[in-house]
Amino acid sequence: MKVNVTDIGGEVVKDNVTYLLKDNTTLKNLVLSSTRLSANKSTTGHRHAGQEEVYLFIDGEGEMTIDYETFSVKARDVVSCLLYASDAADE
Repeated sequence: MKVNVTDIGGEVVKDNVTYLLKDNTTLKNLVLSSTRLSANKSTTGHRHAGQEEVYLFIDGEGEMTIDYETFSVKARDVVSCLLYASDAADE
């Protein structure tokens, strides 16, 4: 399956002033998600039981926290989040 990095297809899960979240559930064991975080907004930490995540930052810059470690992120960065880790992002 090939998708465009700016539109992964799928369905809108959340759309509010903080972010736009889309999930493409075409695959059987993996969900392809995209989140467009609005400028000067942040997300709260969350966990997915039994699921690891990989974040690819397309544009912009900000900070991300994984298990109480905060670090800078920018376009073209890739961050992996291990099983049971808690993550949050700020732009």
